[in-house]
Amino acid sequence: MKGFQLIGGARIGTGYFKSAKATFPFAKLKVERTKLELSVFIIGNYSFAPQDIISIEPYRVIPILGTGIKINHRVKDYKKDIIFWTFSNPEMLIAKIKNIGFLGKIDSTISKEDQLVFAKQDRGLNPIKKPFFVGAVILWNLLFITDILKHFNDPDNTEMLGLGATIALGLLFLGSLLTYFSKSFQKLILKEERDFNDIRVYMNLLILVSGGMFMFFLFLL
Repeated sequence: MKGFQLIGGARIGTGYFKSAKATFPFAKLKVERTKLELSVFIIGNYSFAPQDIISIEPYRVIPILGTGIKINHRVKDYKKDIIFWTFSNPEMLIAKIKNIGFLGKIDSTISKEDQLVFAKQDRGLNPIKKPFFVGAVILWNLLFITDILKHFNDPDNTEMLGLGATIALGLLFLGSLLTYFSKSFQKLILKEERDFNDIRVYMNLLILVSGGMFMFFLFLL
């Protein structure tokens, strides 16, 4: 049986304030015979080799709306509670993962494919290179801060956001397009063990949202 991908939501960690959450469609579960990956927008990518898994069990909070699977693992750098929310039946999803052969290798020896997964774990959760990510966040905040300071320094200015926010959204839209269509730009921003498929779903959404907001702010200027 071939691998599969499933779009859903996720919760990483325990507790309302200590956990990170992503609603549908901001999480993607990808399962193959040799690896299981959970990609959560902005939060990070979680890669598991069969040896990392203790068990995968059904998880329910609210029928239909709050159902998913809990990944019990032994990766020390990951949060203990990792939950993937899905509209699919949890038991059937776990059975599908078993049929692929992933869970059947829990006690097997470490393979070359496992080593690739371990390399992803060592590189961290965020698929974006740290210098680029930090620089983008700083620039984003500075552009918004310029609008906020301008608002407070000019009592007659009733608009909280203006040119700075428009430039920030424009750069986000441009960066999303470059990431989607330019392999050279992908190599510039993505870590070595990551590829565009890790973030393809989120780029589609980011292009749509940032493009729409950029045009809206541009119209207001």
